[in-house]
Amino acid sequence: MTRDEAKHLVMMVSAAYPNWKPLNLTETVDTWAVMLEEFDHDECLAALKSYILTDTSGFAPGIGQVIDRLQRRREGRELGELDAWSMVSKALRNSTYHAEEEFAALPPVLQRTVGNPSNLKEWAGMEMDTVNSVIQSHVVRNYRAAVKSMRDDAKIPPALMGLLQDMRKEPEWVKIQKPQEQPALGSESMIEKKTPPPERTQRLIDELLHRT
Repeated sequence: MTRDEAKHLVMMVSAAYPNWKPLNLTETVDTWAVMLEEFDHDECLAALKSYILTDTSGFAPGIGQVIDRLQRRREGRELGELDAWSMVSKALRNSTYHAEEEFAALPPVLQRTVGNPSNLKEWAGMEMDTVNSVIQSHVVRNYRAAVKSMRDDAKIPPALMGLLQDMRKEPEWVKIQKPQEQPALGSESMIEKKTPPPERTQRLIDELLHRT
């Protein structure tokens, strides 16, 4: 989205909500342009129209509310919970020996729901009563969480999401090592394995000894 397109949205909000008076219109437009630069203008426009037409609060929408409404419109193509379970249940029928292939064939949201191919294989070996009760409940609950998680991710511009993912990765130079067991004070290993002082420290010690 360009700045001019963001300005168009801000002007629409201003016209629809006369009481909405930003302290600095230029900064407001700049903020909307930066926050929405990764989103499509037409989708944001449709989301804003939807908000204005259905709003009963009388308060102008914030940027997050526009993105939330945009995401709701996209969710119209999402699977229902029973449809999601139906797809997982169908995958289970062939997952005893082909869990990898069945997992790969699932939509991304269901892959996040299931977790990994090993779960499909494990569930496929369970009693049918357990699958249709305990596992179904587990899958539906996970599906809700997966949909919410992907919905939240979708609100974040792709460029920012990539940056966040990079920040979550552990740098190569950061390694957490298991602390080594320390020998007891006075033990033989403690006496034999002395760590020599740094070279500069040792030089100072030698100088002091020569002075006495």
